[in-house]
Amino acid sequence: MFTLIGTQWHNGVNGPTGLRYETLFDLLDRKGYAGENWWRLFDDVRLMEAEALKTMRS
Repeated sequence: MFTLIGTQWHNGVNGPTGLRYETLFDLLDRKGYAGENWWRLFDDVRLMEAEALKTMRS
């Protein structure tokens, strides 16, 4: 899932600031995720987002 939205970053003056969650929400819904599975995948993507931002900022 993370790679599917890999081009969907908000960018500020100093580079990427986070993912566009509206894109992620749409994709999770279209793929049929619901309930606890939806939240688990969302949390997983947020974890990957945080690590990616650390890497991009270092």
